[in-house]
Amino acid sequence: ARISYADDVAPILVRRCLACHQAGGPAPWSMDDFATVQGWSPMMREVIRTRRMPPWQADPHVGRFRNALALPRAEERTLVHWIEAGAPRGEGPDPLSGDALPAAPEWPLGTPDLVLEAPRQEIPAMGVVPYRYLTVAVDLDRDVWIRAADVRPTNPAATHHATAFIVYPDGGAPPDVEGPRWNRGLFAGYVPGRAPEPFPDDGGFRLPRGSRIRFQLHYNTTGRPEVDTPRVGLYLSDAPLAHELKIGAAVNLDFEIPPGAPEHEAEAVHRLGRDIVVYRLTPHMHYRGRRMAIAAEHPDGRSELLLSVPRYNFNWQHQYVLAEPLRLARGTRIVARAAFDNSADNPANPDPEVLVTWGEQSFDEMLIGYFLYRDAGPGPTREARAEPERAE
Repeated sequence: ARISYADDVAPILVRRCLACHQAGGPAPWSMDDFATVQGWSPMMREVIRTRRMPPWQADPHVGRFRNALALPRAEERTLVHWIEAGAPRGEGPDPLSGDALPAAPEWPLGTPDLVLEAPRQEIPAMGVVPYRYLTVAVDLDRDVWIRAADVRPTNPAATHHATAFIVYPDGGAPPDVEGPRWNRGLFAGYVPGRAPEPFPDDGGFRLPRGSRIRFQLHYNTTGRPEVDTPRVGLYLSDAPLAHELKIGAAVNLDFEIPPGAPEHEAEAVHRLGRDIVVYRLTPHMHYRGRRMAIAAEHPDGRSELLLSVPRYNFNWQHQYVLAEPLRLARGTRIVARAAFDNSADNPANPDPEVLVTWGEQSFDEMLIGYFLYRDAGPGPTREARAEPERAE
């Protein structure tokens, strides 16, 4: 009786849930009004209690992350106690009604300086859609820096992911990156539920005059024909930024997951060729991904666990932004340790009877530990600390 829907509950839902639970969002239902929320409240209680929602997968005992989505305990208690009391309507206006809510911004970071649009894509109703690659021109007469970027499909329901790469002008080689060569030029991406963020630490990606942008598009079929027009919004700086950012990765291309294996372990390792400063981590697997931990093994033998995702969920591919940048020395091994569930007990498993290897489609598998970084230079960053690895 002391918890008010209008004053206590709805503001939490607006702050924590509405970004996905709205018309056109990736969630399966929209928080359009009190009656809808009340109808879904038993399921809300279950997913809150089991920590499936909000979809934040990081072990809270490992690392600190600036973009954590997990509900604070006080807000969790408020929602659960309200639902267990019958989800009463109470007094006051409905903050979730269409007239009360402000319209969701088309571009959460504000109006971009430049929007690049790919040609309209037609997606079949059924079948497997191969990756699509589209290159668009950048109409700029000068060199600029990208200080933030936001990749946006017009059809999130059919878009599995979309990434954007810089294609440098003839004669201009992309900067070397820590990791595979195909990662060069990667600067932004979209997956459902991931909020765009400005690039950190007065850093960005250099975009020389004459560059183009290449989209990599991965679509899912929905049972009916779909269309999509992907776009990328660029936030630019004419003055050079303090740091040139890059996206590196530890990648394993050679694993084999036996049929029926409930917890097949594998790891990806990359040894740094220079001193770097790391800003965020992004584990990536597919439907059989069960867990992943990313660690830094330092040249002096110390080991630091940077991120642990004990219950990986392919539907929510988060990037984990470190609360403080982390300096890593040349020779440090970045190790992504993963386990895959290829058994029939995995409800997301496309086929537990096949041998699974690396592949682009979701019914194949990947093992990648991405990291956003810059080459190290002067500046205040947290030094790596020794920390024993935790069993999962």
